[in-house]
Amino acid sequence: EIGFDSSRKMMTTFHKVAGKLTSYTKGAPDEILKRCNRILENGKVKRLSPKQKKNILRQNKAFSEKALRVLGFAYNQGKKKVAAEQKMIFVGLQAMIDPPREEVKRAIEKCASAGIKVIMITGDHLVTASAIAKNLGIEGKAIEGKEIVRLDLKAKVEGIGVFARVNPEHKLKIVEALKAKGHIVAMTGDGVNDAPALKQSDIGVSMGITGTDVAKEASSMILTDDNFTSIVSAVEEGRNIYDNIKKFVNYLLSSNMGEVLVLFTAMIIGFTIAGEPVLPLIAIQILWVNLITDGLPALALGVDPPDPKIMQRKPRNPKEHVISKNMLWNIIVIGVLVTVGVLFIFNYGLPQGAEKAQTLALTMLVVLEIVRLEMIRSQYHTGFFSNKWLTMALAVVLVLQLLIIYTPLRSIFHLAPLAWIDWVWIVMIGAAMFAIGKFASLLIRHATHQSD
Repeated sequence: EIGFDSSRKMMTTFHKVAGKLTSYTKGAPDEILKRCNRILENGKVKRLSPKQKKNILRQNKAFSEKALRVLGFAYNQGKKKVAAEQKMIFVGLQAMIDPPREEVKRAIEKCASAGIKVIMITGDHLVTASAIAKNLGIEGKAIEGKEIVRLDLKAKVEGIGVFARVNPEHKLKIVEALKAKGHIVAMTGDGVNDAPALKQSDIGVSMGITGTDVAKEASSMILTDDNFTSIVSAVEEGRNIYDNIKKFVNYLLSSNMGEVLVLFTAMIIGFTIAGEPVLPLIAIQILWVNLITDGLPALALGVDPPDPKIMQRKPRNPKEHVISKNMLWNIIVIGVLVTVGVLFIFNYGLPQGAEKAQTLALTMLVVLEIVRLEMIRSQYHTGFFSNKWLTMALAVVLVLQLLIIYTPLRSIFHLAPLAWIDWVWIVMIGAAMFAIGKFASLLIRHATHQSD
């Protein structure tokens, strides 16, 4: 046997037929025809004329235009090794349909809306590859691998959507040209010869089923089901994880900024009762906020569902910081709003005693953090009840907060029961903060041209 080679684009096997050594060859029709000088016609071997070659190539093109994959077949007798692939007898063509899965077309559409360009790199005939690309919605010019040598690839690569009759070394040139234009490149491959391109790309993706060990070693990711749609799903999941990290950071920094500013501003103002200084929160209350009312919702944010429009966004700049200008200004503004709200209600409760004022301040802080949480999630078009873990976390926080206010546990936290009018004030301030915060976020987004 002479195995398939991407440069020859054919393979040959040897057999004993009626006592004679016979070789059978299959491969790309145009390459097979170049090595044939005879044809089997109606059971007789005849000289292969230029006109017949032209007719065969015409039929090959006709099949290819229908997105059919075409193989050419030939045989030879009495020749060994490489000589068997010279001066062969042409037998015929075989056209096969390998229809792309319906979900692949949808995945490519999703990539387009997400700002991801899909490029087809294949060993198929140019016409076949172009027809398949058209059916899948892959846009761009189609060229053959041999043209890569003649082209200024770096200048033209962004306008090309299909590379046909490609050798593994061409893949490497394509990756290098795309990276030179500043693109983040993910390359798929399964063969030993694909390893350099997989290694050179930003994300090498090897096939888990058909991929060689060399390709898997060279890749960053192994596709266990060899399905293109899994790559698109991974992109979507990756974007969601990044979003949830930003939500987590945004929420915790906003909450902590509010707590710090509340205490810092209160010390500057110098609230007193009967001449004795008093702070809005004492140590055990601060610990309660950080461990329970901050911690549980923040952990639940890690499993927030994706934004329904997550695959309609363009890719983010890889140099972008997690804490963007938009997020930083939001954290500062929300911190100031929380401070104003908490200190206002603290001052309102001071005439009723330190414990009552601190209970109001603590409860106000808890409610404002829940409000802030919803403000952050609303930027990602996430429904209030879409995350069951977050819903449970918030329910636990509220129940625990009520327990430390209305049960004997309040003595441990130095709190006092709240009247219904106190809750009215808390709800009103929370609603006002939500409205003002949303308006401020809109202005910040407009000023920074960023969205978190």
